Amino acid sequence: MSTEPPPPPDDDPLRKPPDQDPFKKQPPPPG
Repeated sequence: MSTEPPPPPDDDPLRKPPDQDPFKKQPPPPG
């Protein structure tokens, strides 16, 4: 048994999938 810490929860921003990226949620620039 390794003494590694438990994995972060799914709510962790670093574990969020790319679809949840704030930059991808922003609407495209006008023009």
